[in-house]
Amino acid sequence: MNGYVCLLLISILLIALLTSGYTIYRLREQMRRHEVQLKKMEEIASIDGLTLVYNRHMLDNLLRTQVAIAERYHQFFSVVFFDIDDFKVINDRYGHDAGDEVLIGLSSLVMRSLRQSDIFGRWGGDEFLIILPETIQKQAARLVELLEKRIDQYMFPKARNVSCTFGIASYEVGDTPQTILKRADERLYALKMERKTAQKKRI
Repeated sequence: MNGYVCLLLISILLIALLTSGYTIYRLREQMRRHEVQLKKMEEIASIDGLTLVYNRHMLDNLLRTQVAIAERYHQFFSVVFFDIDDFKVINDRYGHDAGDEVLIGLSSLVMRSLRQSDIFGRWGGDEFLIILPETIQKQAARLVELLEKRIDQYMFPKARNVSCTFGIASYEVGDTPQTILKRADERLYALKMERKTAQKKRI
């Protein structure tokens, strides 16, 4: 009788261990799936759905971080704010699909031209932002020259003569994300006005 009871108890214990082991396995699988889903959700929240580069929300966070690093460790960085010239004309003339192709192709071209430490994303519409850690304005200007040359040479599928206007600003002590972006945007606008004035004079 005692032997039977012992065998029964051992059987119950084995069943309990197997059941608990299976339960732990299921819980781990559920946790793994939740982690994968969470990672996908984080990517969706930080990536622009069309161009697959950072979106404005992520750029805001990264720019704030870069300013904090610059303040804390007395480092320097530059930003390049740019947009596509006459993008509305491209959409009107070739269609919105062609406009999307320009946005996608341009994003891919810029990404291939940057360092691994650089940060790039779509600010919104046809506007983009590049954050260049440990980069002075002169170095940022050389990058802009390179980008202008590559954009001019790039063969977009439908649209022709695609160009961009770039505004550069370098970090200054006391800058906030808003102030450094404002200077870059003002420089971009000033360059557009200079080009329009030059075109009118030629006419």
